[in-house]
Amino acid sequence: MMRIEKKLLIGVNCLYCLLVILYLLDLFQLLEIKGDKLQGFIRGGAILPIVPLTLSNLLVFRKSNRKYLSLIPQLVVVCNIAFVILKIGFLGYLFSSGTWHTQTILYKNARSGTRTIEFQLRDVGAFGYDERVVEVTYFTPWFMLTKEIDPNSKPGREWVKINKEVNELNLKY
Repeated sequence: MMRIEKKLLIGVNCLYCLLVILYLLDLFQLLEIKGDKLQGFIRGGAILPIVPLTLSNLLVFRKSNRKYLSLIPQLVVVCNIAFVILKIGFLGYLFSSGTWHTQTILYKNARSGTRTIEFQLRDVGAFGYDERVVEVTYFTPWFMLTKEIDPNSKPGREWVKINKEVNELNLKY
């Protein structure tokens, strides 16, 4: 019976590590998640199970030589959250949870169909909207790499101007 519990817990730990990696990549803006629900699931999946998973790992692996090795993912998340809260403040961490939404696709790359230059907005509640112009490389419809660019600069020859309205926030104007 204990073997099944260990295998199940190892599987849960692997899933947790995947969620932690996605969470940290999004947190440090190395990979952006395009979807409020998916981002909320990944953030919740990386933060909420810290205590129960830590206790489960200690109980199941208590006689093993590797019991402290199973705590590494939880310690990484706790240390990173503490670092971010110390760096940007608690309120900055809470209000950084919104995702960017494409309002207009300004340019599309002629050579690569996954690269665009977009005008994006992020809802910050009563404070209005943050805005940015970014070069976006999509891996899937939910995961993308972004690089902020100067909104007044003209892109190179490989970019085709399209000015396509997307309006993901469904703003009426």
